[in-house]
Amino acid sequence: MECPGCHGEKEVRLLIPVKAIPCPRCFGLGAVPEEQREWIKAGKKMREDRIKRGHTLREEAKRRKMDSVFLSNMERGMILPVPTETKK
Repeated sequence: MECPGCHGEKEVRLLIPVKAIPCPRCFGLGAVPEEQREWIKAGKKMREDRIKRGHTLREEAKRRKMDSVFLSNMERGMILPVPTETKK
């Protein structure tokens, strides 16, 4: 699968300074492994569900008892999403 971070370009551009660096999602390969495709799909769904509930990233992380950076990485498909039971 083409990397959704760099769109197969293998690099991403920084605004300041104007320079390209290896893509942090695919590590400069231009594609993501099959396993990460599932992470990306699951993370996208997690984010959509969180937004539908009206929660910010920080609120959701607190509800799940996890760090907001960890949750952000799950939602972006950088790490395996860990499902949790929705509590009301």
